[in-house]
Amino acid sequence: MRAYETNSDIFELSGRYNNLADLFEYSMKKYADSIAYYTLDEEVSFREVDVRSQAMAAWIQEHSALNPGDRVVVQLPNSLEYAIVNYACLRAGMVLVNVGNAAGKENLLEPLIDSGAKLAVVSSSNVDELVTHIESTSLSAIIAVEFDSSSPVLIDEGRSEVTSYQRAMATGKELALFPRQSRLDDVCLLQYTDGVSGKMRGACLTHRNIMSNTLQIMERVGHVLGKNCETVVCPIPFHHISAFVVNFALTFSCGNASILIPDASDVDLFINTIKPHKITCFVGLSSVFKALVEHPEFRNIDFSQLNSCFCGGFPLSVAVAEMWRLQTGVRITEGYGLTEAAMLVCLNYAGNEQLETVGTALINTMVEVWDENEKPVKDGEVGQIVIKGPQLMKGFWESAPDGELVNQGIFTESGHYLTGDLGLRRPNGHLKLLTRKDESIWVNDVMVYPRDIEDVLMSYEGIAEAAVVGEKGGHKGNIIHAFVITKPIFPGKNALYEYCKDMLSESAIPDKITITDKLPRSSFGKILRRKLIKAKED
Repeated sequence: MRAYETNSDIFELSGRYNNLADLFEYSMKKYADSIAYYTLDEEVSFREVDVRSQAMAAWIQEHSALNPGDRVVVQLPNSLEYAIVNYACLRAGMVLVNVGNAAGKENLLEPLIDSGAKLAVVSSSNVDELVTHIESTSLSAIIAVEFDSSSPVLIDEGRSEVTSYQRAMATGKELALFPRQSRLDDVCLLQYTDGVSGKMRGACLTHRNIMSNTLQIMERVGHVLGKNCETVVCPIPFHHISAFVVNFALTFSCGNASILIPDASDVDLFINTIKPHKITCFVGLSSVFKALVEHPEFRNIDFSQLNSCFCGGFPLSVAVAEMWRLQTGVRITEGYGLTEAAMLVCLNYAGNEQLETVGTALINTMVEVWDENEKPVKDGEVGQIVIKGPQLMKGFWESAPDGELVNQGIFTESGHYLTGDLGLRRPNGHLKLLTRKDESIWVNDVMVYPRDIEDVLMSYEGIAEAAVVGEKGGHKGNIIHAFVITKPIFPGKNALYEYCKDMLSESAIPDKITITDKLPRSSFGKILRRKLIKAKED
């Protein structure tokens, strides 16, 4: 699956700019009078984003004691303030460290300490907690953002480290913004993974990585997405790389408008936010698509202008995809990516989607399937997915004094990245994603993939959600354990067992079925099978 030939026309754009901020400033000027962001109660033009982000960038340069290349932790809900801070940090020459708003104290402190961040931008309700731990960090400044004006949190600005967002903005408007020195191969994002492997690690992404992936995606979807004419919804939390690329890079650089969704889990508010708009593009996760199509108000949304829908993060169920198509008339285009590759690696062609695949490699990207000896396997054979391309990170952050990146065991000598994902390539070049390498299940010397079983379970009308893990034991070597969330119409386990016997091979039939009210998920919405296994072991 090779698409690694250089296409100078597509990537000519990356040669015009020294960094992402240059690209964003170009868009701010070119599309100045167009709407960049819609919130529930505000429309903000590209010109206003320019003014506000320049003011915040100037304050960061003048009042935060940061130098170019220093790290800035941002922990906020999806909001206009988040967007402004992102652009400001890049315009000031800093490195962004995005942290999930739903993360607990430990999940904030870990990247905060590991990255050596000197500035944190957080909700005002989190300031007191952060201040109590400031001595264990490298912080020299904190910006507090107030979201609930009806119940304001008192900010002790008597502390020299703490400044309100409003005060920083007002002060910055009186300051000059100094030219930054960021280059294409400088790190602009320190993007911590969700901890699916049990350990948070920061992927070092450069301006070139983000810009390359933005252009690669534009090349693939340009036939369905125009410039300065789209209204895009991407409700994924901003701290994830996919939301950053879609909302801040791809949509913004093309002069299109984004509708900001503070919390996609609040489906009522989500629907009320998008109802006034004629959406043309929707980018989401399987869980978001599912929540929307099952909501009674979904049919009252105007999808008459919708021309494209994209899904990533984790596999999309066939049932959800079909429900969405029947309601909106538009198919969901599925792709495959990862944080370490600045978002996207493979994508189906909109209008020519192949269900149960994540499409083909993007331009200038090499995607192969290898065996244990790092040799390509034949089409149809299962192996580890490996990638190579200009969107691939420099390496993982290492907080050691020498600042060297950690790459051992991650990249091969040829520069390929070992993803840890298992998949197979179809003869037409489309990639089918199966599971994580460490989540496959050996049963009677046959490898079984959780997703295949989960798809069958999810196709049963009495099942709302499902997750499958392997447990050691039994005469088969491993026991298949299915965890399911049921619907009111669920007839019982015996009926589900019989359904599985009809739909699955003998080696893939679950040995145990546990009914549960909740499945463990990452902040990205991905089911954490690892936590199910650990819970059983404990």
